[in-house]
Amino acid sequence: MSNETRCADTIAEETPEPEITEDTHAESTAQKLISKGKVVGTLTTLGISGIALLSAATFAFSADLWLPRSSQYAINSDFQREVTNLATLPEHSYLLGCNVGFPTEAKTEATTGKVFLNTTEGTTVTAVKTLGENGKTPLSQPTRGQKVIDANQPTLVSVSTTGKSSFAGTTFTAASNATLKGITTANCSTAQIHSWFATGNTGVGESTYLTVTNPSGNATQITLEAWNGTGKFSHGPSLTIPANTTETFNVASFFPDEDRLGLHASVHGPGVVVTLHSAGEKGLASRGLETVAPVVAPSKENIFPSVVASSNGTKIQILNPRNEVATAKILVADPLGTKPLPGAENIEIAGSAVFELDLAGIGEGSKTLILQSDKPLVANITSIFEGGDKEDDNVLADRTIWSATAALTSLKTPLPALQNGEKERLLALYNPSDVAVKVTVNGVEVQVPHNSELTHAVNSDKLEINSTQPIYAGMVIKKLEGKTTLVTRLQFVSPEAALPSLKLNLAD
Repeated sequence: MSNETRCADTIAEETPEPEITEDTHAESTAQKLISKGKVVGTLTTLGISGIALLSAATFAFSADLWLPRSSQYAINSDFQREVTNLATLPEHSYLLGCNVGFPTEAKTEATTGKVFLNTTEGTTVTAVKTLGENGKTPLSQPTRGQKVIDANQPTLVSVSTTGKSSFAGTTFTAASNATLKGITTANCSTAQIHSWFATGNTGVGESTYLTVTNPSGNATQITLEAWNGTGKFSHGPSLTIPANTTETFNVASFFPDEDRLGLHASVHGPGVVVTLHSAGEKGLASRGLETVAPVVAPSKENIFPSVVASSNGTKIQILNPRNEVATAKILVADPLGTKPLPGAENIEIAGSAVFELDLAGIGEGSKTLILQSDKPLVANITSIFEGGDKEDDNVLADRTIWSATAALTSLKTPLPALQNGEKERLLALYNPSDVAVKVTVNGVEVQVPHNSELTHAVNSDKLEINSTQPIYAGMVIKKLEGKTTLVTRLQFVSPEAALPSLKLNLAD
């Protein structure tokens, strides 16, 4: 790609959406597709309930829902008034994509993965199916409660709820071969229309992949936009994702030699589940891996609980997708309260560009970082942790990447078993309010001071949180392998967030 296509001065004030054609897919995926999985057979492979789920998922994300006057949900005095807030039908079935495993052009026989599921009364996991050439159905009967499933490739989970949703789904992947070593986690997610990242890197020794899972029974199309440190790329690829498939793309095929990338995947059709995979190597030494969850939209406030800085390098990358300059500040919360990060009290971020800032000044231990700005932004935080092992005279390392999360008041989820070298884990709880909040963690009550992050030791394979006010929660997982500590983070999502919302338009 020439420098001319990267320069900020080539950006129009309003970039038109790229035209999507049928032959775009064949041209763009011929060289860029690394792995492709497809559900074998027809929709009946998920059973009758699976067919309904696929239809529901497609319908929910492709159009607003209009109810006739005869509908039991529409019979009231306001049946001709548009409902402007989001609502959820009391009986609903839906699909989640769990992007377990880690893509790479190298062989990864040593990579192992698990999917941890949990539901409570009123919510049932009805089917589980892995995608790929050797797709399996590890769950043949509906189940409630906790379930751990062995899987090493993206997995579809069908869920049905008859009331308030209570679902938690998490993946855990470990890789331990010579050139790919690390651990990573990700949350199962419903399909989305927009997926934003600020952590892409296709420079020397770095790899960035996007895994896109289409859980619906219809093909869909995505357009990928990208920004670097100087501006927005004038063109991005448009790709077709067939029904019931997962595809992985090497971002370097579209945007090579970029050490600071912001990405936006937008969908034209049924929604998809997108995750970003980051990996690095130096010579023959692995520099770690991480799976990154997207945010669905830029925000004026981005909150990152359980951030741990590293002496080997910790940074934040911030994408400003608008043309206007954004003014931002970074706050740091610990047990003593919240204070501005020195040097980051007044940051100017150029329009249509990705900004990078070193975070070594946040100090040791777990912290919550709060990015506040006058314009909506996307951000990710990365820490590199070097170990004592070497390969080809280069030090091995692992990496952890945080995405912004949302608040929750309750959570019940299984956890990966304690890893080698772990005696306990520290759960980070951030209280954004001006008053102290009482939180119960696995039956133990703790009080989180106002505007503070508090850590609580957890040595169980399950986690239950109940809070009187919205809080943010996260956890760091470590695994000792040789003289190198592999590191990842768990960022917890409210159970209600797993249920897709529908916009109801009560009219004829």
